[in-house]
Amino acid sequence: MLHPIDKAIDGLSRAMMLAACLLVVALILLINVEVVSRYFFNTSTLVADEYGGYALVWICLLGFGQALRSGQFISVDAFSRRFSPLGQRLAAILGALVGLAASLLLTYATYRLVAMNHRFGTVSIQPSATPLWIPQAVLPFGFGLLCLVYLQLLVHAIVGLRRGEGGEP
Repeated sequence: MLHPIDKAIDGLSRAMMLAACLLVVALILLINVEVVSRYFFNTSTLVADEYGGYALVWICLLGFGQALRSGQFISVDAFSRRFSPLGQRLAAILGALVGLAASLLLTYATYRLVAMNHRFGTVSIQPSATPLWIPQAVLPFGFGLLCLVYLQLLVHAIVGLRRGEGGEP
């Protein structure tokens, strides 16, 4: 049975993955609208490139948490697979600590970036002049979700170590 915190993180990760999937559909539509408008009407949306880039960043960051939870996130296990079960558990703890530290740093740094761009009213240099804090808002949120998932993995690895369980957490 999952702990309520595990259920909450799982639900949040799944919801963000669903949002990322919807953004993929929106990105495909945007690109197709741009292609049709250019080739058939000799005009442009003037936002497809810019908003397509924003969408790609959103898709990645919204999907990071679920990717990590499902074991599909970036990992290097070429060496840790050869460790004993205890060594694998300790490597998982170290990996979760490093991932958590990096995610915390990125959450803080991107929060400051978004806050600064909001405070100064920074806009994109594209014709849309989009206030940059809007597309950047996903940065601290996505890295924050990644922090939660790394923390969850860390707790599970430590609990498994304390229980004497070996192998991957």
